[in-house]
Amino acid sequence: MNFFDSQTRNTYNQLILGTWGAFKTRAGRVDFLETKARLSNPPDTTPESRLTQFLRPVREALPVAEMNFNQLLQRDLDDHRVAVELVPYLLNPDRTGPAFFPPVVACLLPFLNRAPLQNFPKAIDTEIVKDFGAWQPTEYGAAFRFDRLLAGQTANEFHASKLGRVNWNPESTELVIIDGQHRAMALLAIDRTINHRWNGSAEKYKSFYEPIVQRCLDGMSAEERQIAFSNVELPVTVIWFPELPERSNQHQAARKVFVDLNKNARPPSPSRLLLLSDTDLISIFTRSLLNDMRSDGAGYPVFAVEYDNPARDQASSAKWSTLTNVANMFESVKRLICGPERFFKDMGSAFVGRDNETQMRLALANSLDLPAAFPETFVDDRTYTRDEIDATTFPPTKVPDLTKQFNDGWGYLMKQFFSELVPFKAHALALRQLRDGWNPNGEPAASLAKDAMFEGVGLYWTLKESEAHWRADNQRLKEEIKPLLPRTDVVNAWDGTQAKKAEFAALRAKAFLKSASKVEESDAAFSIYSTAACQIGFVLAARAVAFANNVEFGAIRNFVDALMSGVNAALDKRELFISRAHTKSLNMLPKLDTPYAVYFRYFWLELFNSKEASAALQAAGFAADVAGLCGRGRWQYREFLIKLLAKMKRSADATLSEQQALAQAKADTDKSLARVLKSLFELQQSGYEQWVKQESLSGTVDEAAMDEELPTPGDDSPASSVQSEIDELERLITQRGSSSESGSSSDTP
Repeated sequence: MNFFDSQTRNTYNQLILGTWGAFKTRAGRVDFLETKARLSNPPDTTPESRLTQFLRPVREALPVAEMNFNQLLQRDLDDHRVAVELVPYLLNPDRTGPAFFPPVVACLLPFLNRAPLQNFPKAIDTEIVKDFGAWQPTEYGAAFRFDRLLAGQTANEFHASKLGRVNWNPESTELVIIDGQHRAMALLAIDRTINHRWNGSAEKYKSFYEPIVQRCLDGMSAEERQIAFSNVELPVTVIWFPELPERSNQHQAARKVFVDLNKNARPPSPSRLLLLSDTDLISIFTRSLLNDMRSDGAGYPVFAVEYDNPARDQASSAKWSTLTNVANMFESVKRLICGPERFFKDMGSAFVGRDNETQMRLALANSLDLPAAFPETFVDDRTYTRDEIDATTFPPTKVPDLTKQFNDGWGYLMKQFFSELVPFKAHALALRQLRDGWNPNGEPAASLAKDAMFEGVGLYWTLKESEAHWRADNQRLKEEIKPLLPRTDVVNAWDGTQAKKAEFAALRAKAFLKSASKVEESDAAFSIYSTAACQIGFVLAARAVAFANNVEFGAIRNFVDALMSGVNAALDKRELFISRAHTKSLNMLPKLDTPYAVYFRYFWLELFNSKEASAALQAAGFAADVAGLCGRGRWQYREFLIKLLAKMKRSADATLSEQQALAQAKADTDKSLARVLKSLFELQQSGYEQWVKQESLSGTVDEAAMDEELPTPGDDSPASSVQSEIDELERLITQRGSSSESGSSSDTP
């Protein structure tokens, strides 16, 4: 009997050897085996060489088209960085120094013919195996078996060396890399290139690596290549989860380990941590929305959401095909569910200082109708009281129930906002038309480009970085009067993504404004609809109307349906009502920072108060106080513009007194706002003046908040930035004040 024989009833066709151990995490107990993977050419049959073949980045192990965000680990790989930095590091140690990598972490995860399963079969300790020693096996069905070397011939005493081995079947078990995937990909790229193993879902990425690997090997003799390959070994820690908490599964546990590892290493982007977090209800609810967007027939597709940007700044979307991003969605869900309620009740409220945690907890309880869903006290992983539940304190086994409350209630508003609101619906339609009409015809560059836009997480940014690197290299070579690097499929793929931008813009303009020639107007409007301020402002306005109408949990869907029907009717001929580039626009804000969502709350309330939206809300019984909310929001906006313009006028002209600046600013603002409201909503001058008179007696504004928002040359902003804001505000107000009075709400934008 040899070292690899087995006496158990299951047989396994792959094997790795190493030293074993265990540790505790939030995911439960983790068992591990320390081993290594290495290169060989031609391929040999040693466990270390075979292990290299079976290591899988997540993007290859999980079916991309069917994968949801609850299965997401860390699919995006920066192929450019791996190719130009890590591959040469491994193959040319004489130039780069000794090649050494710390261990990567690969997790044994359950699959059936490449489709992920939740759990392995139940672990069973089987009879001792004797071959060159006695081994204690633990079998997980036909998926894998873990053997530990015993000190003697009987169980219960393990050898001091802690020698172990894992036997597995690739049909039911995958070794998925959950940490160190860039290091691992460098090894895999070399192995796949020298042994011609770019197969299946991995083949599309070979264009990043083959030229680099070949360039590193050029000039090496066969003997030098063998020495280079023999020097490349990668430590691998293989982990699995023998004990899981109730209602958990192997993939969830792997995700928790990934988050823990990355909190103590170079952190991934904020969006990635939001998507992975299982300790924050807002993250969980956001992930639920994204899962719905991945489903067949979803109104708003997930490829119209930027969730893979590796940059640290996630305040706005940078990918031209997306209209929102994870950060915007997260903040919108947080305000929708947690408020605090002052944003729903007081149209003069503003984002200033820290939010009151008690108020946010109370808003969450009301938003999710927790009194109807949970008893006052209950036992989960510990004893909970219903009143202590908030975004970060909640019973873990009740997450499905909490998510259901979100989806059955205010989550429906988020889904309808993205899938049914006119601009978002037009954007999604144009993207689908672009995708369906894009035929790569088997060309590698075109296939990469299309995948970057619609499938490949992180691929868009990798193409961008690769093309920039190629361009910079050629600029340097040009200056050194050396031959330039040729164009590659990767460079052509990036150009392909940018070439489609104009085609998409025309498709979107036609879907949005009924004219493919109105690209400029369309793009200007979507630059506003895509902001966090605009999206958060919508949910604040919707909750304000719901609050004023005492909309109960069971009536949320009826309210949302009526609201969306009315808003879309009101948007007809008013599609550009918040576009700063359009003269018939309410938006005179000099910048679009997220705290300005309170002014977008007013913009949406003005639309809710239109005759079209009012009729829809009235028919459904939800029209109470919409006009009052709109009036109070308009007053806050008017006061903000007046005070901001006056402060900027005094900054630009020191001879003006505060009273003179306020008088000029008030006249300019009233003239502009009155004309825009007449043009958009048929509010006559007399009606505007009467409104000003009424609100001046009762209107309240958060003065402290307004002062914080007003930039001056003495604050942290550079003087040039402040001056540009002065110029922009004066341009917008002057433009609105001098625009034609002949337009009405029926005019074509």
